[in-house]
Amino acid sequence: MRLTSVDLQVFLTAYPGMLLAPTMNGVIVLAGTFDFEASWEGVVVKDSYDLRIEVGSYPEVLPVVFENGGRIPRRIDEHVFESSGRLCLGSELRLRQIIGPNFNLMTFADQCVVPFLYAATRRASEGRFVFGELSHGHAGLFEDYQEILGVRGESAVRAALRILAVKRSTADRHPCPCGCGKRLAQCGYRHRIEALRQLGPRKIFQNVFEGLGGSVAGGKH
Repeated sequence: MRLTSVDLQVFLTAYPGMLLAPTMNGVIVLAGTFDFEASWEGVVVKDSYDLRIEVGSYPEVLPVVFENGGRIPRRIDEHVFESSGRLCLGSELRLRQIIGPNFNLMTFADQCVVPFLYAATRRASEGRFVFGELSHGHAGLFEDYQEILGVRGESAVRAALRILAVKRSTADRHPCPCGCGKRLAQCGYRHRIEALRQLGPRKIFQNVFEGLGGSVAGGKH
């Protein structure tokens, strides 16, 4: 799903410091000063960051955000990837839950980017992430996916992701990740799986599963 001209104009009106930059290989690039005001638990933050936002084709590819002003250190403990400077806004599935199946740039900006920057500003002054934080790397991903998938333990997370990465007919024959001992088709957990499938095409879950070291070879069709 491509970014529409209306969606783009709404964003540019809300964030006038951001400008449309030259498109790169079909990816829409927005760059400039991102001004925002947000509050949490009565603490108001009004700030601005120099950002670059790259928007590809959703849902195949999530938008990515870079902080260009050097205010946020390029360290994983600051939730910034050291090599690229890309902001780690959240896990793949968490961001897709927030954005939803129909991409909206304002939703992404207001519910994914602004909370990150709000936390970054307060982190700089208070020395902590006010929203709390997950562990870094794979450990943090598994923590988040346990909550999203509604299962406990790394093996259960992998089992649930594998089910989401294969066709329904194949998934229904798999043991249910909830640990009930039944096949998925015989367990009420299948309703959670069906709800998660609405986040996007099966390829998304294949990529997430394989990114955690799994393999869906033989189960893609």
